Amino acid sequence: MKSLVICADDYALSEPISLAIETLAKRKRISATSVMSLSPLWPSHSASLQSLKGQIDVGLHLDWTSEFAIANGHGGSLNSVMLKSLLGQNSIADCKKIIHQQLDWFEKYWAQAPSHIDGHQHIHQFSGIRQALIEVILERYLFSYKNANVPMPYLRISRAIKPQNTLKAQIIALMGAGPLFKSASQNNIFSLPYLSGIYDLKIGPISYPQRMENWLKQTAPVQDSILMCHPSLFLEEQDTISSARVQEFQYLNSQDFLDHLNQYQVTVDKADLGFKIDPI
Repeated sequence: MKSLVICADDYALSEPISLAIETLAKRKRISATSVMSLSPLWPSHSASLQSLKGQIDVGLHLDWTSEFAIANGHGGSLNSVMLKSLLGQNSIADCKKIIHQQLDWFEKYWAQAPSHIDGHQHIHQFSGIRQALIEVILERYLFSYKNANVPMPYLRISRAIKPQNTLKAQIIALMGAGPLFKSASQNNIFSLPYLSGIYDLKIGPISYPQRMENWLKQTAPVQDSILMCHPSLFLEEQDTISSARVQEFQYLNSQDFLDHLNQYQVTVDKADLGFKIDPI
C-alpha cells in the first residue's frame, strides 16, 4: 500500500467549503486541510475543526490574492502579485510582517502552530515571499524544535511529478518551487517536494474521477508527495471554480473514490515526519 497526503485547500473561504472539508475529514477521505486565516469565518469555523485535531494535518494557506488579503491591504490579483515577484519588488521585511500576521491569526484560534504551510494559488514560493517564509519559520519555530522536539511546520512544494507535468504545472513550478525546496532543505525544514492534483479546475471532457485515477496510479509515497483538492458542498455564484469544487466533493465522498483507493493500493494518511532532521 502507498500512503498519500490528500489536502483540501481553502478552509474558511466560505461556509460550504468548510462544511465539505469537515465532512470529508470525518469520513477519512482527506488527511489535511489548509486554512485561510484572514477570513472573517476562521474564528467561528476553527471551533468546528477542533474535533478533528490530531486526526488530520491543519496548516496555513498563506494568502496574497483573495478578497481577504486585498481587504487587509497587502493583496492583489494573481497576475499583479506574480508580476511584482518577477520584478523583484517584494520586500522581504514587509512579507515577513504579513506572514507573521497570518500565523498569529491562525494560532490565535487553533491554539497551536500549523502542521504545514502552503500558499493560496501557490504564492508561498514567489520571490520575496519564499525567502520571508523560511526566515519566519526559523524565527517562530526553530527554538521549540531544538529544545522541546516540537515539529516545525512542513512545506508543500508545488512541483509535479513527471507524468503530471502539464503546462500549468510547469508554470506553477517556475515561480519558485526549486528555490523554495533548496532553501528549505538547507535550513532543515521538512517539505513534501511533489504536488499532485493540478488541473485547470474546469468541468471538461476528462472527469474528476478519471483525473484522480491517473493521479493515484502515478502517486509517490507520502514522504514525497501531497495531493491537493478544492471541495465544496454546493454551488456558489461568486466562485468561478464552484462547479469543479462540487464535482470534487461528490466524488471524494463517494464509494467510487474508496474503490479507486483500493484498486491502486493507496491509503490516505497524514504526512510522515518520522525521520529526524538535524537542527541547524
